[in-house]
Amino acid sequence: MPLLNLIRWPNLVIVALTQVLIYNWVLLPSFVQYNIQRSLDQNHFFLLCIVTILLSAGGYIINDIYDRDIDKIDKPERVIIGKEMDLSTAYWLYFVIHLIGFLLSLYLAFVVEKPGYVGLFPLASTGLYVYSRWLKRMPLWGNLLVALYCSGVAGIIWFAERVAFAELAIAERTYQKIGAILITYLVFAFLTTLFRELIKDMEDIEGDSRGGFRTAPIVWGMNRCRQVVSVIGVIILLFLLASGWFFWQKLESPTSGVVLIVMSLPMCLLLYKLVQAREKRQFHQLSQWSKLLMLSGILILFLLEI
Repeated sequence: MPLLNLIRWPNLVIVALTQVLIYNWVLLPSFVQYNIQRSLDQNHFFLLCIVTILLSAGGYIINDIYDRDIDKIDKPERVIIGKEMDLSTAYWLYFVIHLIGFLLSLYLAFVVEKPGYVGLFPLASTGLYVYSRWLKRMPLWGNLLVALYCSGVAGIIWFAERVAFAELAIAERTYQKIGAILITYLVFAFLTTLFRELIKDMEDIEGDSRGGFRTAPIVWGMNRCRQVVSVIGVIILLFLLASGWFFWQKLESPTSGVVLIVMSLPMCLLLYKLVQAREKRQFHQLSQWSKLLMLSGILILFLLEI
């Protein structure tokens, strides 16, 4: 179905799964155990998930609207706007999705008695528009913004429950472990997204060049961009190893430590393949493997001991 493909429904499932795990698997059990009043009940948490999904879906639509010409060069088989859906329909969907998202976020802000949060949805949606319209055409800035948004999918749940989380300090060990899990996931999501976004720019360099973009590999050159991506990869590798050691030794969670250390192994393979990559198909393969590495971050939420 064109609409589902346009909004990248598998990615939206991952967004929802991430937030469900953070709320129901990481935070909620401890809140219940220590009888801590949370800001969001299940219904309002569900609404927050819907708002996040709508924001993400709108971001994908506006991105495809502005990328429709270069996508005909880089990935013609995946072009939807102009082939399976006309441009006016895509704009209409973008407007409707954002209107519904804003109204739900408005309702949610007043229900939880935080009217100051009303501006968060327009701010986030504007950021995605600015990315699609301008930032992604510039070296690094667009990549950083996308990485920040991916990290923010998890961060918004922590932010919403920050008061309840602070009260959890009465159980110091649990408080430390949950904080460490969330920080580890946020940093991992940011770094792996940045890693993959730069690889995608290397993959799409032909279409981006014809479209007048000034992405990192175009401005810096492929070799320098490869070096930057390699450095980010090494940082991810060291971060996973250090986090594994920290969970194992400092937080006395050996299973968590093993999970994180094992997650560093695919990163070694990615770095090896990155050095060898020269052709578009090789960068495409790297991009797909990087996506699997990003998805493995769910293990941090699902398997780590609290």
